[in-house]
Amino acid sequence: MQEKSDIVSLYFSKKLKGMIGTEFFDMATVPEDNITDEFYRWYGDIFYVNRKKYLIFSNGLTKFSFVIPDFRVEKKSSFFRKFCHYLTEALKHHNHDPEIYSGSWEFFSHDTVVNRSAMAHLSQLKDMCEHVIKIEHYLIEKKEELEYLNHYVNNWITTYKDKKGYHKPKEVFVEELEKRGLLVEK
Repeated sequence: MQEKSDIVSLYFSKKLKGMIGTEFFDMATVPEDNITDEFYRWYGDIFYVNRKKYLIFSNGLTKFSFVIPDFRVEKKSSFFRKFCHYLTEALKHHNHDPEIYSGSWEFFSHDTVVNRSAMAHLSQLKDMCEHVIKIEHYLIEKKEELEYLNHYVNNWITTYKDKKGYHKPKEVFVEELEKRGLLVEK
């Protein structure tokens, strides 16, 4: 059983890094050692629909993902709080206690190590979300609409390095929680 991390690591695409601003990077903790457990590493990117900015994040190991709608630059100083809020909502939607996964996070770091598989998955998700939002004329003003989009991205089957066939990110996330002894059903 692996230990729970008190540090979460975030990697941003070049486009998103410019949007976050220096305040975030000034606050970010740089740990002595790189975080080796991909379960606590998140990758983020940005996409636009009708001139609105959407942020999308995906877990490096499980590809569990969530969207932050209508991101505004003036809110960047509270970025990490916003990240945690939307991650919490996505976990609750899939009937997980967010405290089990993220409850003890005290530190966060901006990571420079990139996982190509995670970034490729994120790129596909961006295209898919952009398409879904445009086709369904989403405004994502209601919580239910955002939950649907997050439900959709976590049920989209994908491949994994050490697994045969296709799997849903939400199921792989559950498997990883079980491996770490963190799974508590609501």
